[in-house]
Amino acid sequence: MKRKSVIIRATLVLAAVAVALAPPGAGSVERWYARWLYPILQSNLTALSNRSPIALFDVAIAAFALILIGIWIWSIRLARKKQAMRSLARGLAATATLVAVIYLWFLASWGLNYARPPLESQLAFDRSRITPDAVRALAEHAVDRANKTYTAGHAAGFPTITDAPPRLIDALHQVEREFGRPRATIVAVPKRSLFTPFYRASGVSGQLGPFFLETLLNPDLTGPERPAVLAHEWAHLSGYAPESDASFIGLLAALRAGPAAEYSVWLDLVS
Repeated sequence: MKRKSVIIRATLVLAAVAVALAPPGAGSVERWYARWLYPILQSNLTALSNRSPIALFDVAIAAFALILIGIWIWSIRLARKKQAMRSLARGLAATATLVAVIYLWFLASWGLNYARPPLESQLAFDRSRITPDAVRALAEHAVDRANKTYTAGHAAGFPTITDAPPRLIDALHQVEREFGRPRATIVAVPKRSLFTPFYRASGVSGQLGPFFLETLLNPDLTGPERPAVLAHEWAHLSGYAPESDASFIGLLAALRAGPAAEYSVWLDLVS
């Protein structure tokens, strides 16, 4: 039994090291993970986490921390009774196993999306068109659109911090179909997190909880900010890991989701 445990731990650590040093190719990730496995995992994990009123991401982080503390309390106590070096080595081995489990869980549930081909490789993208004049023109256009959509956006009303606007969900699904996602994303009901003080201190608007594929928002977001941030986080949930890719997909979705979301995304682009 002890030997079997050692083999399992070694396998987990070696698997984590192997994936970190030799990650799978972008083509394989796109075909087998992003287009097949991830949509299945996403629909099931998010459906599960939506049943919980609290963020399961918080629960997971707390559990990891308690396990790590327990490992070292056990190792230090054992070191006082027996051979110190062997006990500390066991603590290090247990810590390495825990880290490997967390890393592999992260990769399997969402993290491999970072290895997908960049979004610009799927679009008619001409890098030479990105010039200072083009950026200035975009900024001026965003300001103009934010001003013009202000009245209609406020008249339509903005979602509360825990709302999942149906029009934004439908718009996201439209964009996903156009980009070839095999099934629609099961959107995550926005939740608050125990990490809210960190969000406030660091200026974070929200994040995706990768272990159970949840959407966590900063409760300090104003009404006009919420649709754009929610569209961005749901784009992460759809499998677009880089911030730039999620912002682009979120923008496309928000522009189709009605006056409030349209105003929100132009305001976000201005800021």
